[in-house]
Amino acid sequence: MKKISICFLTILLIGYICPIFASAEEMNYHKLDESVEGNILEDKSKSSIVDSVDEEEIMEQNEYITDNSENKLEVPNETKQENYEKSLKSIVASGMFGTSKWQIDNTGALHIASGEFINTKNSSPWLPYKNQIKKIVFDGPVKASSNSSHLFSNLNQVIDIENISQFDTSAVTLMRDMFSNASSLKTLDLSNFDTSQVIDMAFMFSYMSSLVNLDVSSFNTSQVVYMRSMFYDTKNIVNLDVSNFNTGLVEDMSGMFTGSGTKNLDMTHFDTSSATDMSGMFSNLNLDSLDLSNFDTSQVKSMAAMFSWTKINNLDVSNFNTSLVKDMGDMFTGTDISSLDLSNFNTTSITNINNMFSGSKLNSLDISNFDMNQVVYMYDMFARMNELKHINLGENFQFKDGVVLPSPSNSLPYYGKWQRDYEGAVYTSKELAETYDGLTMKGNYYWAEKRPTLEVKDSTIYEGDSWDPQDNFVSAADEEGTILSFDPNMTTDVVDTAIPGIYKVTYTNNTVSKTITVTVKENLEKIDAKDSVVYTNDSWKAEDNFLSATDRDGNSIEFNPSMTVDTVNTEIPGTYLVTYINGASLKKINVTVKESQASIKVHDSSIKVGDPWKAEDNFKNATDKDGAQVNFKELTVIGTVDTSKAGRYEITYAYDKISSTVVVLVEEHSDKNKKEINSGNDNFTDKTDNSKKQQRIPSKNKDQILPKTGEQLQGFLVILGLVTSTLSVILLNLRKRFL
Repeated sequence: MKKISICFLTILLIGYICPIFASAEEMNYHKLDESVEGNILEDKSKSSIVDSVDEEEIMEQNEYITDNSENKLEVPNETKQENYEKSLKSIVASGMFGTSKWQIDNTGALHIASGEFINTKNSSPWLPYKNQIKKIVFDGPVKASSNSSHLFSNLNQVIDIENISQFDTSAVTLMRDMFSNASSLKTLDLSNFDTSQVIDMAFMFSYMSSLVNLDVSSFNTSQVVYMRSMFYDTKNIVNLDVSNFNTGLVEDMSGMFTGSGTKNLDMTHFDTSSATDMSGMFSNLNLDSLDLSNFDTSQVKSMAAMFSWTKINNLDVSNFNTSLVKDMGDMFTGTDISSLDLSNFNTTSITNINNMFSGSKLNSLDISNFDMNQVVYMYDMFARMNELKHINLGENFQFKDGVVLPSPSNSLPYYGKWQRDYEGAVYTSKELAETYDGLTMKGNYYWAEKRPTLEVKDSTIYEGDSWDPQDNFVSAADEEGTILSFDPNMTTDVVDTAIPGIYKVTYTNNTVSKTITVTVKENLEKIDAKDSVVYTNDSWKAEDNFLSATDRDGNSIEFNPSMTVDTVNTEIPGTYLVTYINGASLKKINVTVKESQASIKVHDSSIKVGDPWKAEDNFKNATDKDGAQVNFKELTVIGTVDTSKAGRYEITYAYDKISSTVVVLVEEHSDKNKKEINSGNDNFTDKTDNSKKQQRIPSKNKDQILPKTGEQLQGFLVILGLVTSTLSVILLNLRKRFL
């Protein structure tokens, strides 16, 4: 520096004394410019290989550049000489990072000029000056390299980053620890960050303990695989919006929000289907609420310390799939959660549950589904759980490694013992651990206390049923264990069985109250039947008129003879009322018994051997039950006549439930030259179905020989002739008298 000052003074003196010397000196400056420019180009070529040397070599190069900084700077013109000297004095350190020049001035500003960075290899070139850097300034567009891990990490004095919008991160794949331990930085606007290629964001903002505002709402995290401890110990952040994060590929979420100061976390859109490690993910938080109902934990293997020391009133993990989880150590250690239902947890793969609930403020815990067969480490699982008053133990639970439940209080009404369902045997914590057998002792254990007992039960009834409060009462006892009978004063609640709904009924026995539910369901009992008409002497049964029926829940049921006690006498015409009953539902129908008008009219006949015959020859007419004519074709004919052989043949005509039988006589011819004529007075047999029993109408003499054909007609003609002759004689006599 002294040489340069002397040189400047000499030049000025010579300039005043002799303009010729001044001109000659100006030419020398031009030559010096060319020399310096050559040195800078040579230095740039050296810095391009920074990525291939280790951190120690980079440090040595930076020191070399700093020591020889006067050889790299251009000599300004005379009008800027004073500013140049001032600037030269303010530079603390400088160097090249890729093609981008950086320098630190004595105000603590790290200036980064335009250019393109190279890979950091987990360290930045300005890290050795971290205690001198107060601010980072991007003086022009800078393109980040693929590996930008630790780029600004450990700069714990930096309070501001200017022009970060000039920082192009479109090619970055590794942002691990990028701003970690920048513990003095209060605001960080990364809304311009292009993170579309990033796969690693682990520890990116970890230990930024002063950070209040962080905008990551524009982050594209679709390619990110690692988010481990991403926001670790950002204890002054009040709001952290990660609702837009695409986490479908993220495998490691361990410690992601540990120690963050945020009060709210919107995790409803988090896709955790690829996550394998969630250890410490929500550890040491103070949250108003946390909704993890959409979490897919089917691939998770570690949940160690996942909620340890977290202050939150309610936590629902009932949807967690823990079938692959091996480590749940410290999972709920020190938590402020008051109750946990882990009855759905699958613990068949777990080997470590050390300190799982130790120091927590849980007062109720359901681990009834815990299978301890694979557990190797169980130390202090329930240590320092002074507020635990209820625990549900299951069939496969085992006490190992000397683990015991915390001791109950000895302050009245408690007396230092555990008791299942407030009745039966009582145990100290040690006794319970030593004697516990899941097959015979599983259940809910409470701090035993001297108090009245009350047991009531829920029930379901149906619309229209009767209900009495005593129906839901099970048992009661006073403080000394004396059994009490039901007292109507135990409840004043009522259930209106005429209106379907859910009714809460509270029973009280001294200081003990229990509320049960009486569900009044709509009564869907129905029954349907139909009217019908039958005829005398028809058969009838109640099932004939039954159509359908449903039970109280609307399920179809079959006919049951007990549905009606009414009968129908089909021998007596009339209208009979029949009532069908199904529970509270009934149906009345009419069965009408009518006089049957069914009849078949046929007649006997006699023919000669060889004469033609068909069944219709002996049929006159027939009617159905209502008196309507029936076509002969609808009748059933039983029997046949062999006209080639003389004999007596019975033919039966049947329709519906009645029948008539005729006799057809087939006779030999007595005289081949004389034809016999059938008598005109055929014998008819009528069959009529009425209220009386049907009978066949016989001839007067069942053994009487039938008249031969033509005999009756001949007698009739003789009588007719005699009458005619007599009348003729009378008429002739009258005529003679009057003439």
